[in-house]
Amino acid sequence: MAPPAGTAYELHVYEDPNDDGLPQDAVLLSSSTNTSTSPDTDTFEPTSVPPAVVNGAFFVAVKMNHITGSNPPGTFTGQFPAAVDNSQPSNGRAWFLAASPPATWNPSSLVNNTVGQPYALGLTNLDNTNFSSVFLLRAEGLGSAPTTFCTAKPGLACGPATIGSSGTPSATAASGFVVHAGPARSCKSGILLYNTTPAGAPLPFQGGTLCVNPQQLRRAGSTSSMGTPGGANCDGLFVIDMNAFAQGAWSVPNCDGSPSGLPANTPAAFLKTSGQDVFTQFWGRDSVATGSFVSNGLRWTIGP
Repeated sequence: MAPPAGTAYELHVYEDPNDDGLPQDAVLLSSSTNTSTSPDTDTFEPTSVPPAVVNGAFFVAVKMNHITGSNPPGTFTGQFPAAVDNSQPSNGRAWFLAASPPATWNPSSLVNNTVGQPYALGLTNLDNTNFSSVFLLRAEGLGSAPTTFCTAKPGLACGPATIGSSGTPSATAASGFVVHAGPARSCKSGILLYNTTPAGAPLPFQGGTLCVNPQQLRRAGSTSSMGTPGGANCDGLFVIDMNAFAQGAWSVPNCDGSPSGLPANTPAAFLKTSGQDVFTQFWGRDSVATGSFVSNGLRWTIGP
């Protein structure tokens, strides 16, 4: 049983100064204090820490006070705060330490926290216990490149559509992260569908696949594929600057790229949250025969 919702915990990020995979000399870089929201649900709780630059190996540590059960220590008849995945061994990756009151926590030194404390367990790898496994703790950096997922609608007038991006997603920048998808028919209107989670399973959508979660689905734009007007031209490309859109500075374009004067959709507040994952795909007009343009999906993490 995990500690109840609302239990406070600390999250710490450490650099491994010599990249040996051993946390004894870990250097603290960033910390935050949080409260748990969904214990015992097999659900990851997203948590942000102030940005920290790491190189090579690094460590993420969670500290939580909890009920340890009756004596003798180690019976675990009370709360167990650290969920594990028993399907794979630690292989040197998962570590823990523990101590009973009156022990105090010093996040600056993982080695010295349990020295001289009653019922203390010093820094220990899970491989050296009966619980050789990994903790259900996932760390995602802000500097990772956007990645594609899901599949585009087949049979589009201009061939398979591919989504991509240029620049860096930011919670504060007024421009500079452009998401695009094509090839597309020129001068067609479109929008970017987005959410904080992907679709849990492939969902049929207008002859293609809805890649993002339909619950609380948001729409960014609108925009135009631009390109050469008139005729069945395939030099169009759906484009939107998501940094500009998030800051309310997106200008809805005409076919020639000039401002249309039309109001953009209202951006979701989470587009200004550093560390937030975003899942997107483009929807637009295609030919009369094919109906709508539906791209594959793009995922990114918003930077500071």
